[in-house]
Amino acid sequence: MGAIPTHILDRYLLREQLVFMGIGLAVAAALFVVIDLLQTLDRYIRIKPPIIYVIQHFLYRVPAALHDGPAGGDAGGDDLPVPGPHPLSRAHPR
Repeated sequence: MGAIPTHILDRYLLREQLVFMGIGLAVAAALFVVIDLLQTLDRYIRIKPPIIYVIQHFLYRVPAALHDGPAGGDAGGDDLPVPGPHPLSRAHPR
């Protein structure tokens, strides 16, 4: 009889966790779309592509942006120095 309340509690906690994760992903996606639109708005105004191409642009870029996280893509994290070999590895010149 002890498994039933635990099962109910597990389902409740999972549902609450998924709701907050969904809200977080929706907010992150909305922020990405707004920021990317502001960065590329001048190009869209200059080139005047069909609206379907603009929508496709965001539909294709949002999943990758959500996967990369806040430091992904054009955030400027690419200029970090690359560490050399570990001092104890055999590839390190002595």
